[in-house]
Amino acid sequence: MKVHFEKALARLERLLDEHARRAQEAVASAVEAMETGNANLAACVVAGDREIDLAENHIEETCLEILALYQPVAGDLRRVMTIFKVNGEIERAGDLAVAIARHVAAVAARPPAIPWSFAEIGTRAREQFAAALRTLREHDATGAHAVIEADDAIDALYRAGAARAAACIREDPAGANAYLAALSVFRALERVGDVATNIAEDVIYLETAELVRHG
Repeated sequence: MKVHFEKALARLERLLDEHARRAQEAVASAVEAMETGNANLAACVVAGDREIDLAENHIEETCLEILALYQPVAGDLRRVMTIFKVNGEIERAGDLAVAIARHVAAVAARPPAIPWSFAEIGTRAREQFAAALRTLREHDATGAHAVIEADDAIDALYRAGAARAAACIREDPAGANAYLAALSVFRALERVGDVATNIAEDVIYLETAELVRHG
């Protein structure tokens, strides 16, 4: 029974890896589309979300099947439940990529009069998401702690972006819609950082049984 469980779990982990790769690509493409005003790339991100949603459903069903068939306990149960939770976080990252992509056309059609860049927060969010997924694949609790600690920098960039949006609206009221769209993108990227933190917390629990909650 244990051998069969390990084979089923290995298949499940491969499914999760592929799911993570799709979401990671979606986030990277959404950030690139926003930076370059590439509406075609943004449309591809939106269209690809269905595949991410289907993968989430399949992984969730597979987790439930494994729980029902093998009734794992202790560390084995923790492994399956971590995949179950991370699966949902990955799908959430895909949704955030779509949220970013949907603002591309609006911002490109009427760009803010005051220059605005998503490069720094976009790069940090994308890298943190990739790092969190890497700690999951490599069973790296130490790396997961580093992901959590790095989230403060993304939060600070979001707060700075929110303050700048308010200032830009005061200086250029005619561009308010564009600045609000830009702020929504900043918020989505900040949430990608939150997703990375949640995954890192799950990795720490998986590897050490320690419950960590980042304030």
